Amino acid sequence: MENLVYDWIRFFYCGYFPDHIAVNVVDNFILDGWPAIYRITLSLLRLYEDEIMFCTNLLEVSELFETLKSGEDPKLASLFEVAVNEVLDLDLELFELNYFIRQVEFKTSLNYPK
Repeated sequence: MENLVYDWIRFFYCGYFPDHIAVNVVDNFILDGWPAIYRITLSLLRLYEDEIMFCTNLLEVSELFETLKSGEDPKLASLFEVAVNEVLDLDLELFELNYFIRQVEFKTSLNYPK
């Protein structure tokens, strides 16, 4: 599972972002591991929340991120600043807690054996 997620993250950041952003993402991943990816992804969602919410389907979201490849969007320049200053460890802990709660709810709804 982790390899699948890793491949998806690698494709997402290397496929949709300028090289200097992709290199920074990889550097942060090497230094901090998965929490760095979570911070950067949450920062990205915070920066582009209005634009993403305006999209009506996944194709529009993909097209939005495709426009970022040029690297000319001023919001993209602040991605790592937001990741460091606005996405706190508490956000990551809440994200993880919500994930596990949803997993339990999902397994319970399927009558999945414990």
